[in-house]
Amino acid sequence: MNLPKLSTPVYKTKLISTNKEVSYRPFLVKEEKILLTALQSEDTDIIIDNLLEIISNCVLSEENVKELPYFDVLYLFIQIRSKSLGEEIDIKVRDNEEKKSFVEKMNLEEIKIIKEKQNTNIKLDKKVGIILKYPSAYDHMHFYFTQKDKSKISLEETMNIIVNCIEKIYDEENTYSSTDYSKEELIEFIESINPKQFEPISEFFNKMPKIVFEKDYVSPYTGKTINVKIDNMLDFLV
Repeated sequence: MNLPKLSTPVYKTKLISTNKEVSYRPFLVKEEKILLTALQSEDTDIIIDNLLEIISNCVLSEENVKELPYFDVLYLFIQIRSKSLGEEIDIKVRDNEEKKSFVEKMNLEEIKIIKEKQNTNIKLDKKVGIILKYPSAYDHMHFYFTQKDKSKISLEETMNIIVNCIEKIYDEENTYSSTDYSKEELIEFIESINPKQFEPISEFFNKMPKIVFEKDYVSPYTGKTINVKIDNMLDFLV
């Protein structure tokens, strides 16, 4: 006689990048085991692969999670996590006046999506332009977990991110797919752009959709209000 099967609830949400509706389910015990393995590992590749495997398992729609933009994957992970383990996460709030911290709750249902209008087709001059795509979840997460000081990004790292986000380059006569050229050739092209032409490329990355939590908390030490703004949500979810 076969053992009974438990029913698993199915939820729906929409991707930030395309507004496409996707279905997902909560974690099962097997995904929690994968998450625990990721948390205990010091190997960047294992952490990334395990997190993406969890999300891929839980997303029921036909999506290549690894290739989705990072903010879409983070948003999906937040939704899956909240339905699996609850909406609230403990966070430490720092009272700089008293130089002490206290614990408060961050409710994942209170997150906000900041999405500005963007142009992926960027004209560099009258003849030449470039079409960009958002960094994939894999590329972004690999950078995130390997970057010790996120306030100091090397020129080489910046160049790698940009090159990975080039979809096409075009002129008056032809369109050139990035997949047909080597990384070195694409870097050489980016390095040939002058600072003024580079500004809209930089703006594209600065204006990528963001997932932000912001709330005022009252310090138990001083009774004063402390504003907390979190935009590095991954730190609190893994």
